[in-house]
Amino acid sequence: VVADYVVVLAGFTVVVAEYAVVLAGFTVVVAEYVVVFAGFTVVVAEYVVVFAGFTVVVADYVVVLAGFTVVVAEYAVVLAGFTVVVAEYVVVFTGFTVVVAEYVVVFAGFTVVVAEYVVVFAGFTVVVAEWV
Repeated sequence: VVADYVVVLAGFTVVVAEYAVVLAGFTVVVAEYVVVFAGFTVVVAEYVVVFAGFTVVVADYVVVLAGFTVVVAEYAVVLAGFTVVVAEYVVVFTGFTVVVAEYVVVFAGFTVVVAEYVVVFAGFTVVVAEWV
């Protein structure tokens, strides 16, 4: 960790740094504020790269909880689920996905959507778009 302040407590780690590199968990964070709790991770950064879960996020705010992921970003790439999202707001829950984006590409389900609002539930898909 190349940082100004690093605090490691019993249950969580708080890093206030410009560059933070954790090789054991394959996490590279170029950020100003990084907070990692026991069950979730909150990153306020411009560039966040997590190799363990194959997640690359170029965003301002990234919140990863135990059951779901909330990304407020311009570019978000998740390789594990073969999902590429160029959006402002992306919310992925355990059972469904809500994407407010201009371009959404999901390779696992072979879905390509150029839309403003895309809601994919467990059993069906609702798309408010210009091209689908």
